Amino acid sequence: MRPLVPVLVRTLILGVLAPLNLAQEGEGSDEPVWLGETLVTATRSPESSLDIPASVESVNAELLRQRGYRTTPQALRNLPGVMVQETSYGQGSPYIRGFTGFRNVFLVDGIRLNNSVFRDGPNQYWNTVDPFSIARLEVVKGPSSVLYGSDAIGGTVNAITKDPYAYGRGFAGQLDYRVSTAESSHIGRAEVSLASGDSLGVLVGGTGKLFGDYHAGRDLGLQPNTGYDEYDADLKIERFLDANTRLVL
Repeated sequence: MRPLVPVLVRTLILGVLAPLNLAQEGEGSDEPVWLGETLVTATRSPESSLDIPASVESVNAELLRQRGYRTTPQALRNLPGVMVQETSYGQGSPYIRGFTGFRNVFLVDGIRLNNSVFRDGPNQYWNTVDPFSIARLEVVKGPSSVLYGSDAIGGTVNAITKDPYAYGRGFAGQLDYRVSTAESSHIGRAEVSLASGDSLGVLVGGTGKLFGDYHAGRDLGLQPNTGYDEYDADLKIERFLDANTRLVL
């Protein structure tokens, strides 16, 4: 058996290296500083997860990178109450509290991806969202029909895409690389963020994925026709009109 050994390489390119300010309120005293977790999915407005009347989970970009998930559905498989079915490499469908397919709602930045015209049962639509473009996944388990429609039965997943991050520096970039021996795969991601002052930011990213045929364990060996290639591109432009108003393309 050839073990699955994903290897991740990350490089940061910064136009201007700003000093890292680690000072926190309460520094120099014995009082602890609590940094509350903020989620936006459940109520469509920022709110602490402790105040939301639902079971909520979150997966951030750093965790996605550390665990080396190939696809967005795979990023949900370690959450309690969620099972992911992968009929093939190019497919992935989460079961949230026993429901799958269009009985779970998938949002990208709050905009619905799947709907009732998608076929029933496990499907491949969730696989079309590049995990390297995601800043955070928020999962609300249980019915959310009041906010997201009557088909949000098992749960709702909101994929929050990355924002431009070069504010105050003008230019920043990042390179990621993942290689796996068991599936003979290579994944590369390059992104560049540009900013003009504190009001206009741009993020451009591209991901290339080359998946070879999978090597199974024991005497199964090479599984033909299981590999595929995938290419993704994403662009986000945001303009802050004032402290409370932001336009996003």
